[in-house]
Amino acid sequence: MLQEQNQPAAPPTVTAELYAELRARFPLLMDPSAPRPSQDEKFTRSIRLLCAGFAAPPGWPPAASPDFTGTCGQR
Repeated sequence: MLQEQNQPAAPPTVTAELYAELRARFPLLMDPSAPRPSQDEKFTRSIRLLCAGFAAPPGWPPAASPDFTGTCGQR
């Protein structure tokens, strides 16, 4: 409920300048030709990332692999 109260009433306006800045700072995310993961893929990646973090020993960073395969008993 607190999160809902902190949300802005309307999304911020994205100007051409802001869009250009975002594309320069995050080229892999802002590339219009890049494939967009589905909501299911985003959820699965997020769960794998959480599991990798929980499974890591204290003081040890998780694997550098972006997909974190082999964690949390995935199917």
